[in-house]
Amino acid sequence: MKNKLNQEIRVLEEMISIHCSGMNHSKSCKECEELLSYAVKKSETCPHRNTKSFCSVCEAHCYDSDHRNAIRAL
Repeated sequence: MKNKLNQEIRVLEEMISIHCSGMNHSKSCKECEELLSYAVKKSETCPHRNTKSFCSVCEAHCYDSDHRNAIRAL
């Protein structure tokens, strides 16, 4: 399951990097770094990480509404 977690984190990093570049943010803007940090923390502590498919179809919503909306906007 460690590989799945690492893959999920790489996807998050790539999605946020693409978004940040597209918004003409600096290479590591504070807002995008905070979102990535939050998302990684939630992925690492997910109670369903061993059996889950995608957060969007999970019954447990780990993200608060602001961060959930920010991830959806990506």
